[in-house]
Amino acid sequence: MKKVLCAWLTALTMFVFCSVPLAASAQTDAGTDIPYDPIAASQINENTAHGLYDFDNSEISTRASNIIRAVTLTLVKDGHTLKLYAQTESVGIVLKVGFTEVVVQRLVNGEWTTYTQWTDYYFENTGVCSLGKAITNVPSGTYRAYCYHYAEKDGFLFWNDKQEYYNETSTVVIS
Repeated sequence: MKKVLCAWLTALTMFVFCSVPLAASAQTDAGTDIPYDPIAASQINENTAHGLYDFDNSEISTRASNIIRAVTLTLVKDGHTLKLYAQTESVGIVLKVGFTEVVVQRLVNGEWTTYTQWTDYYFENTGVCSLGKAITNVPSGTYRAYCYHYAEKDGFLFWNDKQEYYNETSTVVIS
């Protein structure tokens, strides 16, 4: 029994420490950080795609978990540069606020493919997380963005209350 257990533990250790990732994601220009610009994010023109599910619950609360108060997502075309603005605002100060995933996609042969992305972008012990990115030298094509807004606050005992909210923009065309 001792030999079987030893062999099993050796095999398990080899598996854990020698595992090789089976897939790797390719990423293009990850973008340059730019300040969040509420004026550019709120413009309405043919160069701007807004979040289809943006909301602001400053007056009333309609979300069941009542952690996220407002969200915005905007993709702005400026020549061959895409500017991405996103913001998650919570109700009060929370443990974590931000985005689990922010993705810019490009339409290729009728299918949306990931052009660039950011994951796990959070601020801690605050109420607002703003993201601004500029992606330069973008080739001609049709683009959109989507993200998952996220907030987490203290809950009961060691369980935290969490809320995630999906948002996506309409498209912008770079010619």
